[in-house]
Amino acid sequence: MNKNSIKDDELDKVNGRTSQEIAELSYTLKKSNVGIETLKNILKTHGIKANLYDGQYLENIYKNIETNERISHDELIKMIVENEWYM
Repeated sequence: MNKNSIKDDELDKVNGRTSQEIAELSYTLKKSNVGIETLKNILKTHGIKANLYDGQYLENIYKNIETNERISHDELIKMIVENEWYM
């Protein structure tokens, strides 16, 4: 094992994955040019607590407010589309 290698999840953070997720959230919710707080409030109305970061070194975290269960970004996008939260 190469000690100088970088793990995939670490590489995603360095490459700005959090910014990409925020852009995808905005696009999926059909809300262009809105800030992080607006996105968090929209998700909150649908029972999702979101810690969103527009930086390179932190991870966006999504949780079901009722169960405190963590949700992946891909699961959240799927929920938005299936439930038409953008309407």
